[in-house]
Amino acid sequence: MDSNAVPPTSLLDLPDELLDQILAEVKWGAPAPTFDLDGLQFYENLTQNTDTASIQRMRLTCRRLASRASVLLLPVASVSINDPASVDRLEQIAGHAGFAPYVKAVHVYFDFYRADLANDIQLMAEHLIRKGAKLLLASSAEATAAQPLFPGGRTSADWHRILSNWGVFYYGDIASGTKDTSSLAPGPAAGEGEEEQEESKGVRLLRREHAEYTRRYEAQQCLAGSVVERIARAMARMPRATRLVLDDGPDTSAPPSDMAVPADGEWLATPTTWASAFTINGVGLPPIKALFALPAAVHRAGVELTGLRIHRLRLPSEFPLWLPLEGAVGDSSPSQGNGDPPPREAEELRAACTSLRVFEFTPGYDPDSWRSNSLNHIEWPRMSTWSGPRTRLDEVLDWMLGPSQNLQHVRVDLQMIHAGVTHELAMPPGPRWPRIRVIHLQDGHLETATLTSFLKATAGTLARLHLDGMHLFPARVDTWPYSPVPYSWSSVLDLLRAHCREGEHSGSGSSHNSTGPVRTTTAAAAAREPLIVQVRRPAGAEFDDRSLSETDMAHIRGLFEPGPDAGEGCSGMSVVDRFIQGLSERNPLVEAGKTPLLYP
Repeated sequence: MDSNAVPPTSLLDLPDELLDQILAEVKWGAPAPTFDLDGLQFYENLTQNTDTASIQRMRLTCRRLASRASVLLLPVASVSINDPASVDRLEQIAGHAGFAPYVKAVHVYFDFYRADLANDIQLMAEHLIRKGAKLLLASSAEATAAQPLFPGGRTSADWHRILSNWGVFYYGDIASGTKDTSSLAPGPAAGEGEEEQEESKGVRLLRREHAEYTRRYEAQQCLAGSVVERIARAMARMPRATRLVLDDGPDTSAPPSDMAVPADGEWLATPTTWASAFTINGVGLPPIKALFALPAAVHRAGVELTGLRIHRLRLPSEFPLWLPLEGAVGDSSPSQGNGDPPPREAEELRAACTSLRVFEFTPGYDPDSWRSNSLNHIEWPRMSTWSGPRTRLDEVLDWMLGPSQNLQHVRVDLQMIHAGVTHELAMPPGPRWPRIRVIHLQDGHLETATLTSFLKATAGTLARLHLDGMHLFPARVDTWPYSPVPYSWSSVLDLLRAHCREGEHSGSGSSHNSTGPVRTTTAAAAAREPLIVQVRRPAGAEFDDRSLSETDMAHIRGLFEPGPDAGEGCSGMSVVDRFIQGLSERNPLVEAGKTPLLYP
């Protein structure tokens, strides 16, 4: 045998770096993606294209691959505050030496079981009738003979009979105003006919589902006193889990896929989402205190939070939260405009947020949720008759987003923020966040003067500004004469363009820290990075001009949307983006040779 022959190389002879690249190809089908762990959409980035089954199989190959693959297996650990088994699993993960060191975020579901449904089977019947009718309506068009798509393997006709039986049980004889409670008997009576037996089957199903719902509710209540602290302690045992995602539960009212028809209990005895709790006919009392207590508990457990995301939790504009301090006057708001000190809970929440590098408030509001006459309007259940302390959403967010030396990425949906203070939250003074790099604001109010001062204050650090659905308003005039200052979106575009051009010469950005498969931005690289500004779905000023035809208005709106009109080499950009970034010379909202319009 040739002594100079190179011995065959096995997979395990490869260096760790190559093994990591191979594992990344298995997990993502591409090299490991680069992203900032403490940037916007950190949750989506951590959970993208996860092929858990393939990674698990590779872990079984040998100890070395098991060690390298563990890093990719569980970047986000999930837990539900209503499920004791879920909390037990999180604690097991936190105590597992092979998983705990690699968890980077904890995802917490805040849907809940309702006391009124657990305590009243007839109310449960009404709830399930509404839920079942919605499911049948949504699923009927997709159902087939081979795959009926309905829970329990039942057909549409089966469920129509069941809902009809529940309706008789709940509504009873409408003419006499009585309800049928005799059907709560343990089983079918002797000598029942076929129709009566079908009715008994439906009611027995109702009784089983109500018993299961009650069991889950009682388990939730037993857990309620300790769940926040248990999650916090588990998170503290995972050294890299410094990011928290607070989320609503899954929408169980949606029709099931044709690949997995759920059992009865998987959609009947399910928890209530916040999205349904805050509708016009809102039901239940969501665990609002636990929502804002968890970050503080995590902080007390020794975790320095770097990321916080409040996702799909459609908070109304005001809600009962913190009780005032003993002897204090007025409401319980954290800002305490009457001079009283803020509640202890507010102070603890603020302390927990001082270490944040990224904050995202993405509740997913429907359009016009803030309008009281809108079908999408949301409010705290029975808030109109609530006489106790209440807290405004804008005050809580302002408290969480207080002065911070660490905050670099912010995204906030402003739809339910009170108009009077929106400008203070939307455009905070630069010294408040001296390292801010990315701001994404949507569905709020915008003033030209406030935008101007904000751009000047953040000129040394801001790298990206995204304004989505912002409504342009005239500046407030507090002195006589009370004449509104002229304003327009065309002048805002000129302002943004001028600021971006200044940034090209002076440079912007600052260094920030990242870990894991992420992009690291040095101070030198950031200084060469120009300010990127995007404006989408603008409102107010030109967009309130009734003299414009529908065709002209559609044309103007199209200027703000990415498309082929932006020009070659400008993929993902709009015509307005090109102008702001200095890639075109004429303001697209100003016709050639004409004076820009100003409002009012």
